Amino acid sequence: MDPRDEKLVELLSSLQKKKDICVTVISGVEACEYTGVIDEIFDGCYLVLKGNAEVKVYIPIACIYKLIYYYDDQQPAIFERQ
Repeated sequence: MDPRDEKLVELLSSLQKKKDICVTVISGVEACEYTGVIDEIFDGCYLVLKGNAEVKVYIPIACIYKLIYYYDDQQPAIFERQ
């Protein structure tokens, strides 16, 4: 696992089952945004995000470009890959 991914997994683990997060995923030249609550981190490689209507989205952690989250109901925090 890439060391950058390890730091991201640590951050995601601290946010698990808390508030909604917004994830921007880049695959090739396409970008998508997903919003939901972190249901689980599967095998250290996939983020399982539970959105509206209990729909689960499996997101490869290596494809996560940006993460927007609220920590302790404060200002939004942003994690962005360099």
